[in-house]
Amino acid sequence: VTAMRDGAVNYLAKPIDPARLFEEIDRLFADRAATPAPHEPAVRKRADQAQAEAPVPAEARAEAPAGAVIDRRGLLARVQGQASMLQVCTETFLADYPKTLARLHDALATEDTDGVAMAAHSLKGAVAIFSRGPAYQAAATLERLGREQDLDSARQVVAVLDREMGRLSVALATLDVSELVA
Repeated sequence: VTAMRDGAVNYLAKPIDPARLFEEIDRLFADRAATPAPHEPAVRKRADQAQAEAPVPAEARAEAPAGAVIDRRGLLARVQGQASMLQVCTETFLADYPKTLARLHDALATEDTDGVAMAAHSLKGAVAIFSRGPAYQAAATLERLGREQDLDSARQVVAVLDREMGRLSVALATLDVSELVA
């Protein structure tokens, strides 16, 4: 949002969807190719570039049910069906999130609203790889509350985040990667 306010023409929100990223890159290069340099002939669009620019159907963008801990279909798409990428994402998340959650708790304890917002933003981005469910929603709410300097409400929401991060970590720790990508 800040990038767009500052004049950016295009923007992809985290977590980056690899397919959407490549579509955007193709579109940008197609746009450049469509405007010939003074010494080059115009380049016609390829059929696959036109297909890449087609809107994504709503059912392909559908999010997991509200109570789901992991959006399996979305997760699989974000890692492009690659078990090794999913394994790295999962291991990295499980190793890193406790530190970020501790920073969030420290920021609340010291009444550091910027720290609350930044830690919650980091958690929100990390969780978004796996789901936009309750853990994501709690982190997004905490980010907003930190920016609004509403620490009383943030202290109430952090209990929800703690519970949902626990649920997500258990779901990820017990996730059978081979079953998901099979």
